[in-house]
Amino acid sequence: MTLGQSIIDYAARAVGGLVNLFSSPGSFLSPAPLLVAAILAALVIIRRRRAAGKGLSAGAIFAELFPARVWRHPSTRHDIFIILINDGLLFFIGGLAIFAVDPLRSAAASLAGAEAALARPPRASLWDMVLFGIYFALVWDFFLTFAHYLKHKVPFLWEFHKVHHCAEVLTPLTAMRRHPVEILATALIGGGGIALALIVWVVIFGAPGTSLEIGGVALIVYLWRLVGYNIRHSHVWISYGPFWNRYLMSPAHHQLHHSRDPRHYDCNFGHIFTFWDRMFGTLYQPVKGEAFELGIEREENEKLKTLGALYARPLYRAAGMLVPKRPTRNAPPAE
Repeated sequence: MTLGQSIIDYAARAVGGLVNLFSSPGSFLSPAPLLVAAILAALVIIRRRRAAGKGLSAGAIFAELFPARVWRHPSTRHDIFIILINDGLLFFIGGLAIFAVDPLRSAAASLAGAEAALARPPRASLWDMVLFGIYFALVWDFFLTFAHYLKHKVPFLWEFHKVHHCAEVLTPLTAMRRHPVEILATALIGGGGIALALIVWVVIFGAPGTSLEIGGVALIVYLWRLVGYNIRHSHVWISYGPFWNRYLMSPAHHQLHHSRDPRHYDCNFGHIFTFWDRMFGTLYQPVKGEAFELGIEREENEKLKTLGALYARPLYRAAGMLVPKRPTRNAPPAE
């Protein structure tokens, strides 16, 4: 293959990665989830405008649904460029993540004797699929919540997760605002944990057979992404109310997670359910009318204002943690 053909092939795969992100049925940035999120947010805006006695013209609703202060903000531009880089130019990161997890999964499967379990006929009844779907949603939510918890609590990982948290406005694109190292870390911790949990199921119950999926995504996870994921990275405050907030993560929960206010630090790590945060002691329930700003500490936020800094500064800071510090000598006594 010539150099020119290699470049063309690479560019085609980069474009393909971006197209897949916005077209694959299982992607939360595909048309269906985005449309559902826009409709739900618009209904909330209409309800609140009506309660406040404000006009309900299409222009007013559209302006509140897509405010210029959010979509023209430099933070949103960074979201777009990070997607173009990570999912386009660096499309192979996803493959690296799978490559990193696969040896762990294979070794664990071999050690647990999963191959013999897989040789048995799969359990393909509707009841088995429902039970497996519930089990998968629980382990998916737990291990991704645990990975998220570690990205805040382990200083090395937090340096990379800051890229996501220094966003000063939220849009659905902000969910993809991740440093490449964070993508790999999430795959190793979250993906590795999920893979091990699936091996446990296979060893105990055998192959689950056909699972309940949409676009390659487990049904419960897909439904959650459909109705809540895009709104949680948005300016539209939606709380599920005192009762359902006790069990489910509302968009408001996650918006508080992005607050730079110290009272909201390290809260609400969960995705679907709240009981993992309750177990970790990190659940913070939304309070109606609570004011807060988005981002991290102002001094650090200012150091992550450029696209180059978003990629380079975490590497520099994390590398500094890996280098042993030289012991400092005491100053010589005064004569």
